[in-house]
Parts: sequence; C-alpha cells; structure tokens
Amino acid sequence: MAIVLCEKQEKINKDLLNQLSENTVVFSSDYYAGKSFIKQQASSEYEYYYLYRDKLYSLEKTEDIKYLQRVFLSGDDYAEAKTFNEFLANISRIKGLNQWLFYPMIIQLEHTNRCNARCIMCGHANVDKRKCFDMSNDTFSKIEELLPFCKYVGLHGYGEPFLAKDLIGKFEVYKKYGVRLYANTNLSYLPDAYIPYIADMFDEINVSIDGFTKRTFEFIRQGLIFEKVTENFKILTERCPNVTLNIHATLMRQNILEAPMAIEFAYQNGVKKVVFNEMIPLDANGNRNDSICNYPAVTSYMLELAVNRASELGIKVEFPCKLIGKYPMNEVQQQLDEIKKLNEEEFLCNRECVIKENGLLFNRKPLVKESVACSGIKCKGICDVFQQQIYVDADGTMAACCVDGYHSTGNINSFKGISDYWTSDQVRLLRESFEVGELPSICRQCNYVYLNNLNHLRIL
Repeated sequence: MAIVLCEKQEKINKDLLNQLSENTVVFSSDYYAGKSFIKQQASSEYEYYYLYRDKLYSLEKTEDIKYLQRVFLSGDDYAEAKTFNEFLANISRIKGLNQWLFYPMIIQLEHTNRCNARCIMCGHANVDKRKCFDMSNDTFSKIEELLPFCKYVGLHGYGEPFLAKDLIGKFEVYKKYGVRLYANTNLSYLPDAYIPYIADMFDEINVSIDGFTKRTFEFIRQGLIFEKVTENFKILTERCPNVTLNIHATLMRQNILEAPMAIEFAYQNGVKKVVFNEMIPLDANGNRNDSICNYPAVTSYMLELAVNRASELGIKVEFPCKLIGKYPMNEVQQQLDEIKKLNEEEFLCNRECVIKENGLLFNRKPLVKESVACSGIKCKGICDVFQQQIYVDADGTMAACCVDGYHSTGNINSFKGISDYWTSDQVRLLRESFEVGELPSICRQCNYVYLNNLNHLRIL
C-alpha cells in the first residue's frame, strides 16, 4: 500500500495517484492532526510519499527529501515546511530509517542562564551568579537556521527565561517563521511589553512554584516574593486568556504537606493542570535528606488527597506513579508528625549551599559510552523527546533533553547542520541503547518516563 501525505486535501490531483497502486491512501495535515494516520494506518510495510506542487516525492529517498528541504528554505511557506518535516520525522521512526534527515520539531532553548532566585533544590543555589550570561547572537543565528521547520520553541533552561536581554527581538524572529512558543518560568518577572507577544504567540506557560503559602514558597524559592507571583498569575489570566497555564511543583520534604494546597491554588488561578515532580538531590545543595523517597507514606497520603481534590475541581494531575502506595494509617500519622517537626526546625535558618567554581550550570560532561550504559530497564521504541526535539544551553551546549543536566551531546556552534548532529557519536550512543531495547542509564530518573507521557516509548 502507498500512503500519500500533503498539506491540504484540496491540493490533491487525483490523476497523480494513478501512477501508484489502487491501494493508495491520502492523508492531509488537517486529518493528520491528532496523529490519526499514525494511530490507524502507520506501518513499516507501506510506501510514503509527500505531494507538493503536483508532484510526488518519496519520504525514503534522500534526494527527494533534500530537494524539498531546499525548496522550503528558499521560500517563505513555513507552514508547509513544518507539515512536511513532521511527516518526515514520524515516517523515519515508523520505518526505522538509519539516516535522520528531519529537523527538530521542538527546540528547548536557554536564552539566558541568569536567574533571580536561589531555589534550595536547584543548581543556581551553588553557582557564582556573576558568571551567568545570555545566549550570544552568533549562537542564536545557528538556532534560526532550524526555525523554518520547527513548530515550537520552549523558553527553557536553568535560567529564568523572561530575564533574557532583547527577548522582544527574539519574539519577532519566531513570529517571522511562524513558530509557536511555550515557557517554563518562575513568573516573578513579567514586563508589560511582553504581554501582547504572550497573548499572540504562546500556547502554554508552565509555572514552577513549589510552595503554596508565603512562608514555604519564599523559603524554597529564595529571592522571590510570593505576592508578586500570584499577581502575575492574575495578569496572565486576564490579559492572555487563550494561553494555557500549568503548575509544575517539585516535591520535597519542605512542601509535601502542601500538595493538596497546590490544587486549591491552581483552581483559584485558572490553572487546568498540576504536575508534581520528584526532586533530584544535589550534594552541593546538601539536600539529600529532603528527598521525598525518605517519606514514602506521607508522600503517598498527601498525593492521594491532592488527586482526589483535583478530581472534584476538574483539574488534571500528573505525577510519578511510583509515589503512591498503600500504607497503614498509623504509619502515615507517624510520618506526618515527623515531617512537621523537621519542617519547623528547617524553617528557622537558611540552608548553606556550596558555591562551586564550576557549578552544575557550567559543568556538563561529554556523553560517553559509560554514561549511556544500559540501565537494565527493558523498553520498546524510542524516546519522543530525544528524537523529535533538541535542548540548547545559553552557550550552545546541547543535551539529549532538559532532564539530564549532567551530560553534553556537543555544541550547536560546532555542527555544520542538523544532520551533522544526528550522526554525531553522542547521538549514536543513545540511539543504539534504545535499539537494543534497554533504557539508557542517564534516563533512569526521567520524569517523562515515570509520568508515562511519552507516545513512542514504553517501559516493559
């Protein structure tokens, strides 16, 4: 069977299809929305073509693919360029093609690694902030080369994205290429000049907030003001009504008792989804004892309360499923008493973090075979995040994804093009790990995996 893909159904000249078999199925991008054809028809046995200007191009022939990419790069039909690229990426996965010629559909980009907070669980707590900086124009120009085919850019990284200099200039570049935006932000800084761009170009804003009382919030997110963040929530709700607001809360000993309060806060501020993530301890922050793995019963209990309240209020909740278990009520009460006592002691003083000459933000290690060694966790498929998007630090350093803060897969300034990156030794190591059916060891703590929100990777 042959499958023909195109941007719009009305562009199809039926006579063209006579050169293919009678068993030809045509999919346009409007039908493709929701990945309908991937779910219903995708098969490695089919032949896939893309219809452009009354001519069929094979999605498995390098010369056809590169020709269309040159055509799209020379024109300004960026909407169809993105449609073509998304088809190509998915066909490459379905057919298991060794050569990846598609561009990333999503770019997670650290416009700046500066931040106005010293959160107790973050690498920013142990770096000299005088060494923080914004992405250079030269590095951003390498990003711009990818934008004709890119659907989304995420303002994302260790820095607070809205602090980046000349961000409005970057917004104008994204607007030129028809790129949609989203951001991960602490929402402490929201200039009025950004609001029209957010209302027009942003689909989603994920707000990192880990305390739902002033005391807890300002202890964890040191340097921020609780009232300012709640004020900015109201501004976005009123002036950017079409932007989806989500809350991302990192769970730790200091805030686990407020998990149900996160749901109430979300409801009061027009938030439709709350994502609870498990804190990853950093030795430099001295926070290993803060991990909720030390308090499994109370974590399970408070999350169950949060989930039940969210169900009542119509709010979606995501969290690592391993965090909810069955514990006797007397054990829960014992842990509640213990964590309350520990929190009272902890809140009396600020934690001392070790300031390192090369903190986590500037100290990625090159990804090598030993760091990708198979984890022993069986899986099937390949990670969506790894295959369909790239992550770039402010200095151009690339990583497999935003979750792995320790390893580098190269620097965007050293690659001649995206195909150069896809064929790099670091990317090859990760691909080989997935191909043998085991999760790479660097993915063991991945929240995407434990939240079970990956479409093309399944843990066995």
